[in-house]
Amino acid sequence: MINGLILLMSTHSCFHIFPNDVLHIKMKKPKKNKNQNLGEPIIWQEGYFYYKKTDTATAQIGIIDHMKSFSDRIGSQNLMILEKYQVDPLGNLSKVHGEKRYGVPSSSHSQPVTTVD
Repeated sequence: MINGLILLMSTHSCFHIFPNDVLHIKMKKPKKNKNQNLGEPIIWQEGYFYYKKTDTATAQIGIIDHMKSFSDRIGSQNLMILEKYQVDPLGNLSKVHGEKRYGVPSSSHSQPVTTVD
């Protein structure tokens, strides 16, 4: 997929992640990083973050907090929980339990294009 990352958490759960989607992340052990604005150290293990990008070379996921004062890259091997959430207009979070998969038909199964005169 070009614009989004498809994550298979189990055989029953599948969802797409696009930039600025809200993720609930829990790591196996605490992780240390710096506050971008103040330079103070931040130790975190769990939280809600916005997905920003995926590093295709290292398979790390780029995340940022809601105030843009903290960003990090996390590896999938260190994750205990990775859940996608939707935000309603009032700011309430609801967990996404699964999404319909959208794909591109392969050329061998595509129907011929017909034009209307």
